[in-house]
Amino acid sequence: MRTEHPLSRTPRARRYLFVATVQLTDTVSEAKVQERTIDLSLFGCRRVSYTTSDGGMGIAFTQIEPTNQVILEKWVEDLRGSIKQQVLK
Repeated sequence: MRTEHPLSRTPRARRYLFVATVQLTDTVSEAKVQERTIDLSLFGCRRVSYTTSDGGMGIAFTQIEPTNQVILEKWVEDLRGSIKQQVLK
């Protein structure tokens, strides 16, 4: 029986365009990779990757420190406001 990977499903929350540099560390090899995000939601982000056919890879936030949760929520709130302002123009 084949199970679907959780990141391949429809996003749990609206994603907003969000470009930022991120540094990822492989938990096994400890290799570090620096890339860019392309969108952000309260549950994760998608980053640009040059190793996949569609050029993207999802990252789920599995544990967020409370102070970082506040920052994430503020970023998403600001992104929502930007979208609303564009629609009203």
